[in-house]
Amino acid sequence: MISPTTIRSTLQQAHPEAQITVIDTKGDGYHFQINITCPRLSKLPPVKGHQAVYRALGPELTQAIHAISIHIQSPAPSS
Repeated sequence: MISPTTIRSTLQQAHPEAQITVIDTKGDGYHFQINITCPRLSKLPPVKGHQAVYRALGPELTQAIHAISIHIQSPAPSS
């Protein structure tokens, strides 16, 4: 079982410029929704962005997670 805080801090280390939220969707520590707002990741094709997230999480965390929904978006333009 993994906490959303662990996932968030791991991703934040790999992508310090990103705004990241992690939600335990079933409250069981195995199903997560990850929302990332990051200029660099949002410029990648979706598969490459997801691969970057999995790489950042590493094999220990990805093996302990049953399901991940990843949403990557670009920051809103500043006015």
